[in-house]
Amino acid sequence: MKVDGARVRYELTNVLGDPRAESDSALSRAFVETPEYHALIATRDFNFVVGRRGTGKTALCMKTNEHLCSQAHSIVVRINPEEHEALLFQSVLGAISSEYRTVRAISRVVWRAHVLLTVLKELVQRHHLIRREDQDYLRGYMAKHSGLVYQGGLNRCIEVVKSHSSAGEGLQGIAGSIATSLDIGRLEAGIQQTLRASNSTANLLFDGLDEGWLPTQASTGALGGLAAAVSSLREAQSEIHGIVFIRDNIFRALSAYDPDFSRNIEGNTLRLHWDENSLLHLVANRIRTSRKLEDVPNNTKVWNRIAHRDLQGIEGFRKCLQQTLYRPRDILVLLNAALIAAGRSGRSEIIEDDIANVARQISQDRLADLFKEYYAVFPGLELFARGFRGRQSAFTFKEVVALLEGVVSESTYEKPGEGDLAVLATGREAFGALYSVGFLGLESPDTGTYVFCHDGAPAASLSVGDQQRVAIHPCYWRALDVSAEDIPHDVLIEIHDDYQVRQNSETQDIRTRLLGQLIAELPRMPMGDTGSAEFERWVFRSVKILFAGKLTNPQLKPNGDAIQRRDVVATVMAEAGFWKRVRDDYETRQVLFEVKNYVELKPDDFRQVLSYSGNDYGRLGIIVNRSETEGLGERERGWVREMWNLHKRVILVITAATLARCIRKMRNSQRYDYVENTLTKLLDTYVRSYFSSRAGRGGS
Repeated sequence: MKVDGARVRYELTNVLGDPRAESDSALSRAFVETPEYHALIATRDFNFVVGRRGTGKTALCMKTNEHLCSQAHSIVVRINPEEHEALLFQSVLGAISSEYRTVRAISRVVWRAHVLLTVLKELVQRHHLIRREDQDYLRGYMAKHSGLVYQGGLNRCIEVVKSHSSAGEGLQGIAGSIATSLDIGRLEAGIQQTLRASNSTANLLFDGLDEGWLPTQASTGALGGLAAAVSSLREAQSEIHGIVFIRDNIFRALSAYDPDFSRNIEGNTLRLHWDENSLLHLVANRIRTSRKLEDVPNNTKVWNRIAHRDLQGIEGFRKCLQQTLYRPRDILVLLNAALIAAGRSGRSEIIEDDIANVARQISQDRLADLFKEYYAVFPGLELFARGFRGRQSAFTFKEVVALLEGVVSESTYEKPGEGDLAVLATGREAFGALYSVGFLGLESPDTGTYVFCHDGAPAASLSVGDQQRVAIHPCYWRALDVSAEDIPHDVLIEIHDDYQVRQNSETQDIRTRLLGQLIAELPRMPMGDTGSAEFERWVFRSVKILFAGKLTNPQLKPNGDAIQRRDVVATVMAEAGFWKRVRDDYETRQVLFEVKNYVELKPDDFRQVLSYSGNDYGRLGIIVNRSETEGLGERERGWVREMWNLHKRVILVITAATLARCIRKMRNSQRYDYVENTLTKLLDTYVRSYFSSRAGRGGS
């Protein structure tokens, strides 16, 4: 606030500081020295700091770095990889192996080398710390490996992996080759002796590791190697201490994959958690700094300096918190925007209208953040969430399940993302996924409050009754235009950040787990009439998952009462690729999948598809059978050739094994074109080989 004559002028700035720690000029003055901060600066007990997005990991890293730098005999390096470096590093490791254990073994020695070379570089720059008896070796090492020592960022790790993987080393030999060629054992001993002799410590802080990370075994293995390297330094009682700041979803992936998780990681971890009182203290500190109220010790009184009437006191602060996910970043964004709105009206205090006016945009931003964060791991999140638009904010569990199943049944699968709806087989599974990411909360029978979980872990173990109440998190209400008349505005939200290790966790994310379950169902289905209905449903679900955005409005037995009962039919609407070729070259607008729950096809199976062709069904149909052999036998080739030569009809045989393989490839987000390529090659084989008059003759 500035006084200009008799006129009061309010500056439109982020009064409470920038919500991103990297740009926050107020951080040094208004930082809340939490117990976690004191644990990091006063002890060496913790190697891992875990928290959700926006919980202050970077702020804690920066302040810990600042404190350690101020200590005598302390070497401190903050390592914050760029996203493109992280992606390239993961790609280079992934090209060697996609298995977690193999990638972790290689990345462990690479990270160990990276840590030692980083410390070596710092020691040489502080040449007075190096003992005379160690100078020759360390300086000679510097001269021999100067290219790596002075390499910046993760480029050093990338170079190490590339140079050894291209040298023809086998998977088992790459890690050993790196350790031998870089003389890691002796280098570590020399650095340790130098640090101890000079009474020095080296502290390496790793932040921003979620940049470019994907929930795959290879990506997680790259970070698992870092965790193992840091833990080994602790076990050796080294003078080198590493602290790794990671997001909760990476922590969960490590718990699922790493066989040494409980020994190396779990016991050395600090978990960041913010509640109502700690967030009030954070906000009050920001207000003290901006309004020069350092002499007012009471947090509530400080809050009241910017809050007007109904927003005053702890109840008023709680109203603001309900528009957030109980994270520092959220509340700072909300209050900064509200103070700017108040400033435009010439006020220094915020009112409920200010919160309401800015909360809609912030609600939309939080919802968009949710979609982005879980885009790769939660099938259909945005589509399910949008299904609540314009509805009430609270339901019974039975109503929520029915609503979610309606979202699936009403989908036309016109958009590519809609294929993910078919991955979640039931409304209960969809609820569990929405609960696990904090979109929906459950009313506690004991307290009457709503409990929201934000850990992203599977919620399949929840026992929920049909009449138990379910609510959408208040921070998403405005973005979805939901009515809050059926739930008290002063509802207390309990935020549960559950970091419990689930030893039976099957995979790293919801999508991968459910796709794996779908694949596993296939071999358990009996062949023949006994399992025919189950197999038809499996094929129908697979078609929706694999071809969403290419085929629309898929239906199972759309003409069940007719004499000619087609099993699965969908409308071709692709504008490019295989399905456009089907529509344009073979005049097929409605594509038919005839499902046969047995291995050996008969002539009548081909004639049946032939009888269904013509008009909108065009000149191409598909048979799905249970054969494990993806190529056609000689007799089947003859029947395919007969259908083409006599009737100009293409009858593709796609085995269930092929569909399962395509679904398996979908678990890797980088193989998005695999299905398209597989079908294109299959059709090319028919045209170039099976239709040829020179191919061997079959029987009919």
